[in-house]
Amino acid sequence: MSTPLQTSGSISLGNIRDYIGEGGRMNLSGITTPYSANQIFNSAVNTTTPSSNLLRLNDLYGKTFGIYSAYSRRFLYGKRFVNPFDGYFRGYFGLGTPSSGTSGMLYTQNKGFPIFLSLTTGSYFNWRYLSIQGRIRGVWYDIGPPFGYSQTTWDVTGEYEEIQLEVLRIGLSIQIMLEAYPMADERTRGSGVHNMDITLEIFEEDSSSGLIR
Repeated sequence: MSTPLQTSGSISLGNIRDYIGEGGRMNLSGITTPYSANQIFNSAVNTTTPSSNLLRLNDLYGKTFGIYSAYSRRFLYGKRFVNPFDGYFRGYFGLGTPSSGTSGMLYTQNKGFPIFLSLTTGSYFNWRYLSIQGRIRGVWYDIGPPFGYSQTTWDVTGEYEEIQLEVLRIGLSIQIMLEAYPMADERTRGSGVHNMDITLEIFEEDSSSGLIR
């Protein structure tokens, strides 16, 4: 499940840097390098320009980085996802609020905001039968481990706006723990992690009866 910024009390720039994984200096507002907090959470669609340059720290209550269940970024995934039918998962990274992750920083394409992904499965054998792809500025790339990889955890970083996982073998059930971290400075894992336990499987059809088992 996602980890939103706090919803009460005081919020400091240090809290925001910790959340997004920015180890250096950053501004609350303005068009800056590195990106300001206002740019990260409130940019207009497909831009890094906020609709307003006025931002108070209290306006950041509940701001969220997470994996959303649809292109519109209206609903965040919860802790668990199970697909025993076609063995497929697709997630959409977003920044904004739990019900509207539409900051232009990641919507509809990533504008230069690194995301650290950690995937863990029960056996390294599973990597052979799991497709892992990330979408970067509208183009899908294979981002899974190389053939012969013999560890059960695979880490990868990139400027993704979407991720998809797909089981490639009928009848095989694969469990994956997916952790997605904002990593604005490309070095620091932010505290705004989204954790998911994902189970994927493709129905196996009984060829003699035509039934699914």
